[in-house]
Amino acid sequence: HAGEILGSHTDGKYTEIAISPDFEISVTADGETRSVEALSSGTRDAAYLAIRLALVSVLYRNERPSLLLDEILSQIDDTRAKNILEMLGEYAKDGTQCLLFTCHTRESSMTEFPAVRM
Repeated sequence: HAGEILGSHTDGKYTEIAISPDFEISVTADGETRSVEALSSGTRDAAYLAIRLALVSVLYRNERPSLLLDEILSQIDDTRAKNILEMLGEYAKDGTQCLLFTCHTRESSMTEFPAVRM
């Protein structure tokens, strides 16, 4: 599920995430598997977010907990940041709280969801 989430953040470039028994994280793109450490810092942050959101879906199968996210977009490019904000807006559409803390202003202009307040 983390790969699906990462794929939606990266417009389908990265769609597979693996976590080894010793918690080493790798992603697959264009048939090549790479350590998450070999990715740009923005893509690495998107991968970590995808893993956290997939874990939430496993731990909370029948409910949606509030999300508290701090500076998750600071190293992510505008296109991917917009994709993530749209996904978070959908997550919160039913009234579930999704709190995003940031010191940047670009995020407020990237969302079309009226319920999202910056």
